[in-house]
Amino acid sequence: MRYALISDVHANLPALQAVLADIASRPDVGACYHLGDLVGYAPWPNEIVATLREAGIPGVAGNYDSTVATDYKHCGCKYEDRRQEELSHLSYGWTRAHISGEAKHGALGRLCRRCALG
Repeated sequence: MRYALISDVHANLPALQAVLADIASRPDVGACYHLGDLVGYAPWPNEIVATLREAGIPGVAGNYDSTVATDYKHCGCKYEDRRQEELSHLSYGWTRAHISGEAKHGALGRLCRRCALG
């Protein structure tokens, strides 16, 4: 059996939809998991969480997921320069302000740090 692993979606719904369509077209893929960082940067955090939940795709928390779920002061991200850091803080604040309670506590807050496959 082959596994499909999805990582660093960062709230990009059109990209996730394209990836899920591609995975669905591959009959040799028997299971799909996400590797975290579902939210942040793009404007669809709630839709990403709902899409993965509806598709029954389990996974683990990334740093962005766990920091949003716990209302941490920043995402714990690394930056290449000051401008990138400034933009990241703006994006993180936007995500925290727009994520629903259900997505935050009902999904992101329940993600584990690791899981066993098989």
